[in-house]
Parts: sequence; structure tokens; C-alpha cells
Amino acid sequence: DLVRRIHREGRTVILATHDVDLALGLAERVCVLRRGRLVADIAGVNLSATTPERLASIVAGARHPL
Repeated sequence: DLVRRIHREGRTVILATHDVDLALGLAERVCVLRRGRLVADIAGVNLSATTPERLASIVAGARHPL
């Protein structure tokens, strides 16, 4: 798909989505914004350990340490 091809070319991709499966499947880093404020910044090992259900709960309003 286009986003994966662009990423393989070494380009940075910024994608805004509410699809947690898509985000977890593509991203090296996920930032969650709520009302214009950063409420979660998840990358690396923490992102690998994040389940779709956990990410959905953060998007829906659950607290997450930055």
C-alpha cells in the first residue's frame, strides 16, 4: 500500500487516524492528541506491547503517562 511504500523509501509519514489497528500495524511511534493536547506518546518497546484495546482506551480518554 502507498503508506508502506513511502515509509520503505525512508520518508517520514504523518498519518491521522482513529483506526487503532492501522496505527499499530504501520507506526513506529503513536501520538494521541485530545483537544489539541498531547496525551500519549508511545514508541519502541512500549508500542510493541500496546494492544489495540489499550490504544483504543487511551484514545477514548483513559490516562496514559507521557
